[in-house]
Amino acid sequence: MIVKKNSLLILSLISVLVLAQCKTKEQQLSGKTTFNFAKTSYYDWVGGQSGVSGMLVHLEPSISGFVKPDSLYFHKRVAKIDVKQSNKGKIWVANYTNEVAPDRKMCIATEDEYGNKPPVMQKFLFDLKEDEAMLSYFVKDKKYYYKISALTKEKTVYYP
Repeated sequence: MIVKKNSLLILSLISVLVLAQCKTKEQQLSGKTTFNFAKTSYYDWVGGQSGVSGMLVHLEPSISGFVKPDSLYFHKRVAKIDVKQSNKGKIWVANYTNEVAPDRKMCIATEDEYGNKPPVMQKFLFDLKEDEAMLSYFVKDKKYYYKISALTKEKTVYYP
């Protein structure tokens, strides 16, 4: 009889711990946040030198709590977020630079590119659409994720 009670008690404790863990994960990926965005947009940029280009994502948060942005997962890439001050208030900026490997030969004649190693493809953490991004941020040293939908693409910016 005592063995049955102990087994039932242990099974109950394990169930409670498993359910508590599930609740924690649900909150970390929850769509509920203490902030929202007034504007979310991105644009491609091209530098004045050959091979210098990238993409810039602008997020204009309206924060109602202490939130520290970390990274943005967008177009199967990850970039750290910089907090900048603008005339509209604080904006979060993620800059993705396009880099060409220096050991690659890029030629019009494909046979001249022999010896180039193919890039190593890594599995991306999130399955996102073209206009979606996943934001990682901290609240009181705890990391959370928030999916941002419907990012607006703006015109390409060309720098001299």
